[in-house]
Amino acid sequence: RGSSPSVEVASPVAHEIVALRFAGSTGRRRREHIPVMFMCSMCCAPQEDLTQQVNFSLSLDERSAGPAQSVNDVQPLHPTLLRSTPQGVREPTKPKGSEVADEQRATSSPEEFASATFRGRSCLHLTEEDGKRTDATYRIDSRARRLVLTKVGRSEQGAEVIVPVTAIEDIYTIDDGPECFTPEVLAQVPTEERDRLFLVVFCVDQSREPETLLLLESSGRARDFLMDLLQQMSTSPP
Repeated sequence: RGSSPSVEVASPVAHEIVALRFAGSTGRRRREHIPVMFMCSMCCAPQEDLTQQVNFSLSLDERSAGPAQSVNDVQPLHPTLLRSTPQGVREPTKPKGSEVADEQRATSSPEEFASATFRGRSCLHLTEEDGKRTDATYRIDSRARRLVLTKVGRSEQGAEVIVPVTAIEDIYTIDDGPECFTPEVLAQVPTEERDRLFLVVFCVDQSREPETLLLLESSGRARDFLMDLLQQMSTSPP
């Protein structure tokens, strides 16, 4: 309509109404449609009715919304994709109490312990040369009849140790005497932890010297369960 007076009045008012509507809106779809509908009604209405509509609409908005706010000042009512998780906040971890309950259940009976070893158990791996400790997990592969130890955080050669049950020559604990362990290991293992030591001697290749695998279980009870389980598998038929 060119230089029609209705256009000159509609442009600034339409901008103000859009800002007020957006301040209380939660969706982009409504913000895009409101200016179109409002401009259509303003262009088609007489000038006298147009002025009354504008004044009436502004009056209602001022009473219901209070002081006008800019779009940048408006905070979202619900979390958005960008604000759903505050920075620096980690996902909740498993409570320590549940880990204790899992350990108590695993060592409650030989059957429960066997089931836990099939899934995998945490332990510590010790080197006989210096008694250095490394976090590890082990599991019993009942079908392949072997113990598989995986050192945590290592990807190089030697991170996994496989001990076939049929290759086990002997198993030693502190009950067999401290002389079964190197002085370096005993120096790194306090007296109250020595009942958790578990030394496996095995030989995969008869042309080579026997190898050893030294573990530190969670308790003396768990150590005994592991030793009994391996002995049963070694004597049972394939």
